[in-house]
Amino acid sequence: MRKIFAVGESLLDVISKNKKVITERVGGSMLNASVSVAKMGLPVFLISEIGLDREGEIIDTFLSSVGVKKVFIYKFKEGNTAIARATLNDENNAEYTFEKHYPSQRLKIEIPDFTFDDVLLFGSIYSIENEIAPVLNQIISAAQRSHSLIFYDPNIRKINLKKEDTNKVLRNIHSANIIRASDEDFRNVFDANNFEDACLCIPDLNFKIFIYTCAQNGVYIHSPLFKTFYDVPKIEAMSTIGAGDSFNAGLIHAFICKEIRQNNILKLDEKEWREIITHAIRFASNVCMSYDNYISDEFAQDLKSSI
Repeated sequence: MRKIFAVGESLLDVISKNKKVITERVGGSMLNASVSVAKMGLPVFLISEIGLDREGEIIDTFLSSVGVKKVFIYKFKEGNTAIARATLNDENNAEYTFEKHYPSQRLKIEIPDFTFDDVLLFGSIYSIENEIAPVLNQIISAAQRSHSLIFYDPNIRKINLKKEDTNKVLRNIHSANIIRASDEDFRNVFDANNFEDACLCIPDLNFKIFIYTCAQNGVYIHSPLFKTFYDVPKIEAMSTIGAGDSFNAGLIHAFICKEIRQNNILKLDEKEWREIITHAIRFASNVCMSYDNYISDEFAQDLKSSI
């Protein structure tokens, strides 16, 4: 069976609204996507790191319970598992502060053996950290040598990035076959305020798939064959944390179900992409209906029984 590998940080989300803590959830952008993929019964390996502390134990136990494979998770003694403090505004969108105390040695893992069938997902601030770069570069190179499908989500929620950070994002974009980014990502990284401007920022655009999401304002896609826009159904969201991550999971699930690989992804027509994007929107919408960062068990079961 095809395997999915996701590289990103693991952390505990402490979610507050109106200065009151609502709940805690296991989080991290690529972790969230991994959980949603695992709930669909697919083999997904999280490549990450956690501390040997209370937060790390919560994350470790949770990943086991949902079926995410932990072979490539580095557990460290020095430092602490990362914590994200997420404050929801009136629209239930989150603003974040982070507490990170990592050890000097980072992500001490074996590099996975990729195959032609596999999918590599990576992104977020984690993917531009200097301490992670040596291992991440090895992972990406291994996936490229095997002609795996490489999927990059910048997921940059940080303004005033340095020029070197922008260059790192561009290198990540260059290494990927598919880029799924939000309008916020491109505002923060490239000062691009719309889809057309965002397209101008991507090198070798005609040899990639670019999906540009604008939350409730819809989804744009640029493929070598066409570019178009898709509406998003209006919903009453409880929280938007994890919506983009589960959108990614919906894309990956569709790629597996439709046998989409690196060698055929650029050949898909608009009708095929409309089905894939609609599928991903369903994943994202489901996540917005609760404080969880991943699709619900009920949604996963209903979807599996309908396939």
